[in-house]
Amino acid sequence: MALIMLMNKIQSPEDWKRFTEEAKQFVDTAYEKAPEEIKQVIVKVLWALLKKMNVPNEEARELMGEIIMAS
Repeated sequence: MALIMLMNKIQSPEDWKRFTEEAKQFVDTAYEKAPEEIKQVIVKVLWALLKKMNVPNEEARELMGEIIMAS
C-alpha cells in the first residue's frame, strides 16, 4: 500500500526521477516480495503514469526496465 501511495505522487518526469532515486530500496523490496498479480498491477500503474506524462514509448520502456530489472 505504501508503494502505491509513493507512486501516486508521480506527476512529472522530475517526480519519476525522485521516485526511482529516493525509493529504490523500498521499491526493490516491495516489488520483489509482491505476488505476481500485484506486480502486474504495479507495472500497469507505472506505465499509465508515464503515458499520462507523455513520456515517449521507448523512454517509458527504459524507465520501466529499471524498476523491473532491479527486483
